[in-house]
Amino acid sequence: MFSAGKYEEIHSLKMGIIYDKIARKKFTKEEILQRESDIINALDFKLEVPSVYDIARHVIGNLFFI
Repeated sequence: MFSAGKYEEIHSLKMGIIYDKIARKKFTKEEILQRESDIINALDFKLEVPSVYDIARHVIGNLFFI
């Protein structure tokens, strides 16, 4: 749920909400992050870091569409 929200949602879930409301404090925050990492690795998901070009395109695009 945490990984999917980060990929699909505009505003992803915060760790506090995952920890308090979804996991109901039954897992530590470190365990939640470790399981997320396990799922991402099992699916062979490729995470990419945005380039300077991507950031500039986003900032310039927001300036013209306000």
